[in-house]
Amino acid sequence: MNSISASLEWLFTEAGNTTADRIRAAAAHGLNAVEIWGWRDKNLDDVRKALDETGTTLLSTIVDPQLQITNPATHDDYLIGVSQSLDIAKQLGALGTLWWLPGRRCQVPIVPISIRRSSQCSHVRPN
Repeated sequence: MNSISASLEWLFTEAGNTTADRIRAAAAHGLNAVEIWGWRDKNLDDVRKALDETGTTLLSTIVDPQLQITNPATHDDYLIGVSQSLDIAKQLGALGTLWWLPGRRCQVPIVPISIRRSSQCSHVRPN
């Protein structure tokens, strides 16, 4: 089954400034999936509550902060951000996270909790 998701950074801004308001507006317009970019500037408890109330699926979030994985100066902070972002995505019930890599974007599905964090990111090393 195909589904359309709304990017809440751009859509339903008339519903209010909070992500929770925008989730409710998207659901009221018949959308059953939404996406958000960063999560650090959002009230995550309110987001989770709105998702639960409306039965809306959080399709994806973006790894935050958006740093350069190939830059040795930001590599370790990037991996910390990946780990934190995966934790938040799981907390919110997201189906995946988006990783921004130089010149490309890839969506990574949420990995079952039984797989250790180190194995999730062990293949990601600077050039």
